[in-house]
Amino acid sequence: MILDIKTNSKIFPKNEVTIIYDDGCPVCSYYVSFSTIKEKFGKLNLLKARSNEEVLKYVKSLNLDINEGMIVYFEEKLYYGHDAINIISILGNKKTIKNRLAISIFKHKLISKALYPILKIGRRILLIILGKKLI
Repeated sequence: MILDIKTNSKIFPKNEVTIIYDDGCPVCSYYVSFSTIKEKFGKLNLLKARSNEEVLKYVKSLNLDINEGMIVYFEEKLYYGHDAINIISILGNKKTIKNRLAISIFKHKLISKALYPILKIGRRILLIILGKKLI
């Protein structure tokens, strides 16, 4: 899902890529960290969903569930779920092999859309194994 929205500038600073993700999920954290968006764009605003009540309230006000997908805000558009993974891949730096691999897979909307439900199930299983609850 991609939304054109007027945003809260405290949560989404202008001229920055903002990613809201589950910092309690090691895979989510790893994916965000290796995207190297900061190296490419200079500014990256990472918001950890588990520890930021203001962000969670805002996400809920948009009728989005952070357990169903991460969120990326870029150039006045909000990307959610498979679209967030897709835009992270497009914005990522292609310097490393793992980045090129992720980009080559998730830069295609149809592939992102097809794989995203599997990724969500994998996240839920991983959280159960780690003894963590959904947000």
